[in-house]
Amino acid sequence: MNLAEACPDCNAKKGTNLTTISPDSNKIVPLFNPRMHVWADHFAMVGAEIVGLTEIGRATVRLLDMNEDERVVMRAELQGEGLL
Repeated sequence: MNLAEACPDCNAKKGTNLTTISPDSNKIVPLFNPRMHVWADHFAMVGAEIVGLTEIGRATVRLLDMNEDERVVMRAELQGEGLL
């Protein structure tokens, strides 16, 4: 089930997962769902990296590998151009 439009890399990493294992508690937690959750409640930008603020946010960042090197470089370039 797709929760929202996503880049091909995030979509491939998400696959059919609606949950993942929390890096905090080792328990099953839901992934961030943009139709139910508010981005700013679960994530923050620190430089060009996305940081999870909640258990859902941290688990989603880890499963989707949101801070993979190429993504961070791309975000930094977009920030430098004032586009992000």
